[in-house]
Amino acid sequence: MPERFPVCDSLEQLLDGATHQGELQRIDSLSGATFSRVERDGEPYVVKHLSLANDWVMRATRDTVFRPVLMWESGLYAALPDCLDSTVVGVARYAGGADVMMRDISPWLVPEGDAAFPLALHEQVLDHMAGLHAAFWDWSDEAGLCPPADRWTFLSLRTAEAEQAGSDPVPAPPPASFAK
Repeated sequence: MPERFPVCDSLEQLLDGATHQGELQRIDSLSGATFSRVERDGEPYVVKHLSLANDWVMRATRDTVFRPVLMWESGLYAALPDCLDSTVVGVARYAGGADVMMRDISPWLVPEGDAAFPLALHEQVLDHMAGLHAAFWDWSDEAGLCPPADRWTFLSLRTAEAEQAGSDPVPAPPPASFAK
């Protein structure tokens, strides 16, 4: 297991020395999470604010541990292959929420929206995904990120109906057995 990384106890501690630059108004945050811009030492950063109240993916996958924070803390981001950069520079976890501070790489992101992107970029994404899978081929989830039942059901009709109704996501079904 990679080394463990420190977690701040508050957003204020995470942002020590940074100046608030404003909320990000137009981003492809399909989960509902909110983002803000900050600057520290002349460098731009983006802060993702995690909360069950505003992030349907967290609710649908029953993420009560703030998985991006757990990935930082457990060293998983640091274990990524060189072709991938999480951009994460620090995290905070506190009662009711968490925050992830990342270098602002917005000029290099895939453009917003659902327009097709060039074949060369598509091939690069596939190559990097293959690198990720190869790097973690024998990996075992010792950190406790997301149980298979939650991964398999979070895009289900039952979860969508629960979200639309404003209720808690329905309990995950018992693990299925595919062996005969």
